[in-house]
Order: sequence, then structure tokens, then C-alpha cells
Amino acid sequence: MGAADAGYLTIKHYNGTPLACGITSGCERVTASVYSKLMGVPVSLMGVMYYLLIAGLAGASLYAKDKAPLILASVFTAVGLLMSAWFVYLQLAVIKSICMYCMLSAGTSTMLFALGLYVLTKEFKYRKIASLSQ
Repeated sequence: MGAADAGYLTIKHYNGTPLACGITSGCERVTASVYSKLMGVPVSLMGVMYYLLIAGLAGASLYAKDKAPLILASVFTAVGLLMSAWFVYLQLAVIKSICMYCMLSAGTSTMLFALGLYVLTKEFKYRKIASLSQ
């Protein structure tokens, strides 16, 4: 969902076509702001890469002999949450407009972070129990 959302924004950025921004009217203002790029790269493209990285690591964990890819994906979700929090702050406090696609991405990042916390909690609880039984 996150990759599709960020992908839509990235395509619209490179096509130069307006966003379909139903319930809010700030999409264009947010996505055209100086904060929409980081070192010349659209933030939405970085979002696509982030979501694909998380999905790739989660997928790799299905085939890995250990939980390292899943743990790494879980740790990376904290980066996604922090970046999303920063961009929500920029929308609300600096740009003073809301992009519903950006908020969807922030919600997705928050859910991924919650899932990552769950995974890490379970993994470390399992490791603690395993070390106590030895």
C-alpha cells in the first residue's frame, strides 16, 4: 500500500500532471513545496524505495536461516516513522496544507512501525527465554 501510494506521487511528479486530491485541497501545495525534494530527489521516490526495502527484507526473511532480515526491516520502520513524523510536522506547521497521500503514507509507516515493534518484542522475548533454558 505504501509503495503504491508513494509510486503514484512519484509518477505524478515526473509526469507533471496534477494530483487527484479529493477531500483535501493541499496536495499540490505540499508536493510542489521546497520540502518535496531532498538533495534533488523527490521524497515520494525515496518513499517507494523505503517501502520496497521493507517488503524485500520481509520477503527475504521467509527464506533466511535466521531472523536477521526481519529484524533489520523492523529496525528500519523506526526510520520511516521518524521521517513521516517530520513530514507531517512540515505539512501542518510550515506548509499549512495537508496532502492526503502523504498522510496515507504516514499512516502506513506508523502501522509498519507498530508491526516492527511487535516483531522485535517477540524476537527478543524468544531469545531471552531461549537463553534462560540453556
